[in-house]
Amino acid sequence: MTPEEAIKYLEHHGYISDDVKDMCIELLEKQIPKKPIPDNRYFGNGICPNCKAVFMDKSTKNCGNCGQALDWSVEE
Repeated sequence: MTPEEAIKYLEHHGYISDDVKDMCIELLEKQIPKKPIPDNRYFGNGICPNCKAVFMDKSTKNCGNCGQALDWSVEE
């Protein structure tokens, strides 16, 4: 099951409390890689799209601050 499928499943099942459901969805959404924001101000390689932490190294796969998965691939 992908994180996206798990989110849809949780959104449509009422067997768990809303607080637990919201927490699970938030954690699953962080597993879906997002493109870092280009960083021209701090001379880093990118900024976390979730918590705005600055990355100096493009080999970072997850934000060390919030855990957001990162997608460094270049679109052509």
